[in-house]
Amino acid sequence: MLAFWADVPLAAAQVVNPFGVAAQQFGNSLAQSATQFGNSANQALNTLGRSLNQPYTFTLPGPVQPYVTVNPGGYTPTGPTISPYNPNFVTTPQYRYPQSYAPQATRQARVPKFKIPRDKLEQARKSAMHWNALPPETVAAMNEDQRGLMDAAQNKAFDADLGEELFWDLDGNSGYVRVMSEDRFGSFLCKNFKHVITLEGQQREGEMTACQDVAGNWSQSF
Repeated sequence: MLAFWADVPLAAAQVVNPFGVAAQQFGNSLAQSATQFGNSANQALNTLGRSLNQPYTFTLPGPVQPYVTVNPGGYTPTGPTISPYNPNFVTTPQYRYPQSYAPQATRQARVPKFKIPRDKLEQARKSAMHWNALPPETVAAMNEDQRGLMDAAQNKAFDADLGEELFWDLDGNSGYVRVMSEDRFGSFLCKNFKHVITLEGQQREGEMTACQDVAGNWSQSF
């Protein structure tokens, strides 16, 4: 028996394993698929990289008309501006509040000029309080009637709104008192007034500040 098995050729003793062959073929197929997927992924990444390296450009259909809203009353448009990043892009015009509309101090005057009637002249002359807003040389050039009207205008200006003018004229000369500003310091209300007078065609002016105490009396501060 031993001699018989020893004489059998080696090739005849080899047995082919069908499961091993199938596993090897599956591994080769999987490796080939992985290689193809890797090549496709590399190609896609290369294409994406080239796209990212190129600048993004676009064109607009014809010239761009700026969008302009309805101009609100009293506002001045500043005009459209060109974007530094894209010359085809125009920004919306902005509107600037005109200087003439800037509010004076805290309130806007809504009361028209008030003309001092002639019958107030005698009352102003008899007033114990005279206001020193104009320079001394201007006061010296005024006659008694003009000084009385200026005092009457100032007395009326204490109750006037911010920005209101109390106006008078007499024999070709004229003047007015304007409420310039107002502030409150504790229980005291203080207002700043501007006096303007035109004598023989020459305009002269001065300012004064007066404060009202808790009793309602006004006195000139400076």
